[in-house]
Amino acid sequence: MLKKFFIFSFYVGIFIFFICSFYHVDGKVITTNYKSFVTPINNINNKINPVTKSDILAQVRIPKINVDEEIYKVSSSSNNVNKHVTILKESILPNDDKNGIIFLAAHSGSGHLAYFKDLDKLQNGDNVIFTYNNVIYTYQVVDVFEEEKDGDIEISKSNSQQLVLTTCSPHNDDKQLIVDTILINEKRVN
Repeated sequence: MLKKFFIFSFYVGIFIFFICSFYHVDGKVITTNYKSFVTPINNINNKINPVTKSDILAQVRIPKINVDEEIYKVSSSSNNVNKHVTILKESILPNDDKNGIIFLAAHSGSGHLAYFKDLDKLQNGDNVIFTYNNVIYTYQVVDVFEEEKDGDIEISKSNSQQLVLTTCSPHNDDKQLIVDTILINEKRVN
């Protein structure tokens, strides 16, 4: 009975988190379906394919809040907010489009999975570093704001590459926190 309670509580917590994670690119409105990131309860005991080095897509570093995490391919079982910072399927990576936009989501709150617990401490001018395909992309925060959890995020698309970070608001259960950044530098590494 206690085991069922903990499993139920776990999935309720995941569901609540995903309520603030609806994204889809449509002009300036970005939404997504949270169900693609949740493992159905009847599949929880199925064998999961092991993660390999080839599953790693990129790395994100946010020096001000001590985030340094690998980003896994959208198709990887590790691209899951219950394990890591998640890249959303609507992301357009830098080499795919010069006006690309990357969406990253992670838990806030407390615990070892709360990678974005201090995301609200970022301010305009802070840096986010995204390493992908042997290129270090440095993004600068241009806006930090909260919006109602209504399934959409309003992002003004700039003429340069963007990286958008999102999590639930640490201060208001009815809001989601959005950090908008633009590309300021890129450097190829070997």
